Amino acid sequence: MVGAALGAALLTGAWAGPAHADGNGRADVVHGTTVHLKDAPMDRVTKKLADLCGGRASSYAAKARKADSTGKIVIVCTRDGETVYVRP
Repeated sequence: MVGAALGAALLTGAWAGPAHADGNGRADVVHGTTVHLKDAPMDRVTKKLADLCGGRASSYAAKARKADSTGKIVIVCTRDGETVYVRP
């Protein structure tokens, strides 16, 4: 249910998280309410996304960079009924 609530909040704009587009090449990886990586470099971010969502790390590079450059949360996949996302 947390993932559904987060998704609804993201769609309605009700989630008021940090939204800064500094493009520093670092991001957080979150699964549901668990922060797996905080302020990590892109290579670690993409590896963690591959661990959580499956596939190759290189396939997540564009989404990780998008979160970093736009300052917005980017949803990557759903695992165990909860959202996995990247945030700046």
